[in-house]
Amino acid sequence: MKEVVGVGDVHIHTKYSEFGEYSFFCFPDSVEEPKKAVKYAKKIGLDVIAITDHNSIKGARIARDFAKGQGIEVIIGEEVTSREGHILALFVDDKIKPDLGAEETIELIHDQGGLAIAAHPFGSMTNGLGHKIHDLDIDGIEVFNALHRDGISNKIGQLNGSMMKKALLGSSDAHTKEMIGSGYTLFEGNTSEDLRKSIKKAKTYWGGRVVSLPKMVGWGTSVAIETSKMVIRYIKGDVGGEFWSYDHPKDDPLLSEFYALTTKKKILGVFGLSILMLPPVPLLSTIFGNYYLKRKSKAMLSEFNKLGKMSFG
Repeated sequence: MKEVVGVGDVHIHTKYSEFGEYSFFCFPDSVEEPKKAVKYAKKIGLDVIAITDHNSIKGARIARDFAKGQGIEVIIGEEVTSREGHILALFVDDKIKPDLGAEETIELIHDQGGLAIAAHPFGSMTNGLGHKIHDLDIDGIEVFNALHRDGISNKIGQLNGSMMKKALLGSSDAHTKEMIGSGYTLFEGNTSEDLRKSIKKAKTYWGGRVVSLPKMVGWGTSVAIETSKMVIRYIKGDVGGEFWSYDHPKDDPLLSEFYALTTKKKILGVFGLSILMLPPVPLLSTIFGNYYLKRKSKAMLSEFNKLGKMSFG
């Protein structure tokens, strides 16, 4: 392989991702501004990034337009929810319809000249393709996801990826700007087109380290703060007119999704936030989440070993 000079992060979320549901509660998946994501990625020296919001390309378009002339390229991407698992659609022009079969989803991505990447295929608490990656016409596999702090999910992906003649990629799966670059992909050249060619030729390398505990806590805190602001505005009745300021235009995805929630979910959200905003709770919830994630990953690994699919430590 020629000298590797390009560094990219092809799995980044902004506030244009959907609200996530956690038990009875509903919170934004990310509250990050696309422009701030571009600025941070440029600051840390990345050459290429892909904004891959859940089932949306609006944030990616904003980021791409903002990045022009700034020495960093933004790929239009989307994390598509297929019936079999999440698939990163890179280099697409139009939104891919969610909730289709994985095979049809990949075909639609390829019809646009895009690339289909298996996102966190063996994540224990994320919707991945799992062993289906061996039977699908994917272009690459995310074998390092920086949000997977359990030490098992990524290694299972790496073992499976090593058996396939596909591009192996690393990504941050960033939900705040500070997470960007935690996981990354190395490739020949330094442009988005160079990255595309490297993925097609399966000549990419991955690297990075898992997102730190303080950054995980920061993610939860940022979501709690921004959602609290929306709750307060809702209680005050600021739902239209002058309320739509420059900082929160009418097409703001967070506000649009929040006001679309049922009254019950809004009330539960207020209750959940009142707990989450207590100083020790974000840290304790993150630590407990890590513990639960590791237990789930170990259980998944044990099941794989029983089935004889692989033997791993």
